[in-house]
Amino acid sequence: MTQPMAVPLHLAGDVKMGPAAKQLPSPVERYLEVAFGGTPAPIDTLVMEGRGRVHIGRLPWLPIDVLMYHRLGRDYVGLIRVRPAGVTLLSVVDAYVDGAGVTKIGPAASVGPEIDQGAFLGMWAAAIAYPRTWGDAGWEAVDDQTARVRLPFKQGEEEALVHFDPPSGYPVRFEVGRYRAAGGPKIRWYGDSAEWTSFGGIPAPRRVTAWWSGTERHCSRRGDRRIAPLLTRWDGPRAL
Repeated sequence: MTQPMAVPLHLAGDVKMGPAAKQLPSPVERYLEVAFGGTPAPIDTLVMEGRGRVHIGRLPWLPIDVLMYHRLGRDYVGLIRVRPAGVTLLSVVDAYVDGAGVTKIGPAASVGPEIDQGAFLGMWAAAIAYPRTWGDAGWEAVDDQTARVRLPFKQGEEEALVHFDPPSGYPVRFEVGRYRAAGGPKIRWYGDSAEWTSFGGIPAPRRVTAWWSGTERHCSRRGDRRIAPLLTRWDGPRAL
């Protein structure tokens, strides 16, 4: 997405037991306790579906349908349809598969090292909430509300900040320097999560807002009536 996005979600997942958590910063340990009872039940795959709005260039806010497939921490495919008045105006594919990223807006596709990095971090903004993905991640304490995570990427690593909500203990922001376009510079990017709940035992936010530093931030709590009601039904576990 090139501008802020607010999307209510429902999801399904494949839950499996895994190894005990490593020694972690205090806000991460607390999240494990409140979300998983201290014993994480790792999730390998997720399918997320929802509706929201997107702002592209000088166009007004437009309604979108979103479908996201995750093999958490490994692969991700996001399918986004811009649908004013229920008619598909534009289709967008955002994906990271087998170590390569692609962004396809209409018939035009973008690939390259910057797209790989941007898609990798977009995938991790969702995957970071699920302990199955943490095997190769390196956590460091920042303070009692924030942790730094180092994510292996190609021959190096990417570093992100994960902010946690003190009252609830859940992650509320994934913050990272991310490429927005091929050939461009890194820009600070934020993935915000709100209204965490449990869908059939799987913790997930009901609302997600993604935005770039320097853009107008859209807050999903402003009561905009064009945002669809929350989708909270549980479809049962299913793998990709």
